[in-house]
Amino acid sequence: MASSSAAATQQAAGAGALDRLLTVTHDGMERVNALILKRAESHVDMVPKLARYLIEAGHERIGYIGGPDGLYTVRERRAGYLQAMKEANLKVRAEHLAGGSFMPDFARKATLEFLKTRTPPTAILASSDFIAIGVLQGLKQAEIKVPSQMSVVGFDDMPLTELFNPPLTAIRQPIEALGRQGFQVLFSLLSGKQPPMLTLLPVQLIERESVAAPRKGGF
Repeated sequence: MASSSAAATQQAAGAGALDRLLTVTHDGMERVNALILKRAESHVDMVPKLARYLIEAGHERIGYIGGPDGLYTVRERRAGYLQAMKEANLKVRAEHLAGGSFMPDFARKATLEFLKTRTPPTAILASSDFIAIGVLQGLKQAEIKVPSQMSVVGFDDMPLTELFNPPLTAIRQPIEALGRQGFQVLFSLLSGKQPPMLTLLPVQLIERESVAAPRKGGF
């Protein structure tokens, strides 16, 4: 009986330690995001630039599909989209906003819902390349051509992005450098040390073939 009680105590202690570790790790990751990603141009400047790229091409109805709610990067990218729309005095339509998952199938379904609206968007800003995959799948399913009928842009510029049909215009991030800085900051936070000084990481807008002027008269 005593051994059973001791085992239960050890199990509870282990569960408590794991919970504390997860809490610290989650908090650490949020702080890593705050320290690194606020320094990187990608979320502060580049999402608005990506949206403005579509606006400068003539688009006014721009759909947006984001990832899971609660993630720092998701909040920042959505805020960047809203900022660009506000600066251009363009209406943000609730029916043209979706978010909740990075899975391509979620984006595919969201895209099909966009197309059912009375005035569908003429362009879609996908907040990650995985989301862009789903957007392209949805448009293909609906027989909507890119970019002549719908423009699409993505974020991250995965190696396969240029092999999409059509090749995707996207933001390119220095993923390896971000990963190294993230590890260094997280390790410092978990060790109770002051995080190292960070360098500003450049990002690029890679123009390919997925954006065109909006088609007059709709689909």
